[in-house]
Amino acid sequence: MSDKQKKKTNTRANWLVGGAVALTFGLAAGGMAYYQPHISQEQKFVEAAESGNIENMDHALSKGADIAKWAGFNALSGASEGGHLDAVKHLLTLHRFSHNDMYRAAAKAARGGHNDILEFFISEGLDVNAKFKYGSSLIESAAWGNHLDTVEFLLQNNTDLSNPNTDARGALGYALQEGYYSIVKRLLDAGMDVHTDTYRGNVLTGGALGGHKDIVELAFEYDADVTAENHAATRKAAEYGYFEIVDLLIERGGSQQAANEGFAMRAADKGDISGFKELLKKQPEILEAVGSRLMGGAAYHNNKAFIEMLIGEGLTSAESIGSAVTFAAQDGYNDILELLLKQNADFQGLSYDPINEALFYATQNNHVETVKILLAHGADPRIKADNYAAPIDMTESKPEIAKIFARHLADNSAKPAVPSP
Repeated sequence: MSDKQKKKTNTRANWLVGGAVALTFGLAAGGMAYYQPHISQEQKFVEAAESGNIENMDHALSKGADIAKWAGFNALSGASEGGHLDAVKHLLTLHRFSHNDMYRAAAKAARGGHNDILEFFISEGLDVNAKFKYGSSLIESAAWGNHLDTVEFLLQNNTDLSNPNTDARGALGYALQEGYYSIVKRLLDAGMDVHTDTYRGNVLTGGALGGHKDIVELAFEYDADVTAENHAATRKAAEYGYFEIVDLLIERGGSQQAANEGFAMRAADKGDISGFKELLKKQPEILEAVGSRLMGGAAYHNNKAFIEMLIGEGLTSAESIGSAVTFAAQDGYNDILELLLKQNADFQGLSYDPINEALFYATQNNHVETVKILLAHGADPRIKADNYAAPIDMTESKPEIAKIFARHLADNSAKPAVPSP
């Protein structure tokens, strides 16, 4: 290597080392914002608010940050979520926020358990029972964060659990899902009915569904009806394998039949043929009671042998086959799909369109061979099944399926688009 080449190489090496040192120093001195001049002043303003740094907020403003649009709201939300009361107060002196913006920021504070910020928003006129347009309500957010003291604070500040705006059902449902015993109890003490229908069911069902024995026991303290929701608590506890809870529910009047149905669903999910057959001997009506769920669960879990057993036991109703067709197509389980379609079930009487709904999912998930199978069995890519998008409109990023649809429609150009039911 010549002296000139050596000098050029050394210069490049020194530049790389120097750049690395400068970058390291920049990060140490002030984080990414120090060494990223391309970050907008609005973003710097938001980041300053999120960390509660009022000085940097004002600096970004002096450099031209526009907080009239997204930056102002994001800053208020970030400061509220981070628990920076002084920054929140400062923001309200800089910009006039809508009630909805304040509510959404307050929800962030509630999720973080920042009662001082909630108290400030209330002092500024925030209505805890107002209708919110986006996101979660205050008490639901407090439940999400498992902040019992914040739930208590909101109740003490006149949150009306019977007002649909407060979405107390959402709060109760999330507490049931996560097993937040204290929050469930406080909501019940505040007047919520133990049979309130949440997205997890009532309190007894929600406790059983999550395997929360303490919540199941709590529900009975508030006079829960074990037969409510068609014995859903017993069925769900059995389905998910919470055997101790099943025993407790049956002791309190739960249905053994419902428990067996749940055990059957569990067997379908696990592919436990021998266990299912033992249940079937005790309770033959299981096939009729939960047949659709059994077939769908087996298809979802790719248990072909279990499906063959169910068909052998005579489970070939359109509802059962249709449910499984959708699940098989969704995940591209083509051997199961073909087995199901060979049963020639008549889907005409169903309230939905299994074949075209299955084509929607197969297209969405780019299962090319599954698409071919469904087209051969009458699916039409032009049809919007159950208000889903038409598969033919979903092929922009799926060129192979687009070609298949084009060929299929060309070969069947004289046929109108008619849903299968």
